[in-house]
Amino acid sequence: MTHKLMWLKRLSAAAALLVLACFAWAQTTAGPTGATLYGDLNGDGKIGLADVILSLRVTVGALKPEDIQRAGLPGGAATPTQIQHGRYLVIGGGCADCHNRGPDNPSDPNWLAGSLTDGDQGTFQIGPFKTHAANLTPDPETGLGKWTPEQIFTALRTGKDSGGMYLCPPMPWPAIRNLSDQDLWSIVAYLRSVKPVVNKVPEPQGPNPDASGHGDWSSAYKDLPPPFPPYPGTNETQ
Repeated sequence: MTHKLMWLKRLSAAAALLVLACFAWAQTTAGPTGATLYGDLNGDGKIGLADVILSLRVTVGALKPEDIQRAGLPGGAATPTQIQHGRYLVIGGGCADCHNRGPDNPSDPNWLAGSLTDGDQGTFQIGPFKTHAANLTPDPETGLGKWTPEQIFTALRTGKDSGGMYLCPPMPWPAIRNLSDQDLWSIVAYLRSVKPVVNKVPEPQGPNPDASGHGDWSSAYKDLPPPFPPYPGTNETQ
């Protein structure tokens, strides 16, 4: 290794340390709880020596960024960091508008339990059909308790439930699918962490219903464009 190259690598390592320090400072001085902790490369919920070592290995070419092993789902148990980030996304993304009938209140005893039978909130008229916000809590009989983490992830990414049926409108999964894998797994982690609520939501109506009355909404998505259109679009540059 030439003397010049050695110094370049040392400068790169120093720059990586400086960047991590800036990330740590920014995280402790601004941003809501659950916002992305950018310097936390391994996903353990803190910025520490392990992250510095990973950053240095990436900087000198000894490790590819995509090969960094992160803690938590999908390979292991959800971490507190994933759960907090999932909470940040669920509340910030407006999930409670439908699944909690409006209020962003995690202390609500029916938090994320979907449409309730004693009111019309969480029930939507889509043409001639009524659909209902689902119970997202981990109750095994009326919520997502029997769904695997992978099935919840798949629903968010592809819009299909554990039985392969499309999620009914107005569920905005065509937008949610554009989130990163890391973000989607965080949402999964959070949904599995909340208290289960027993709340049987009616089957959503729709075209060509099956024996249960669950409508088939696949026709609503037959012309769905692919996620993330190429950048830049014609109105994204000056």
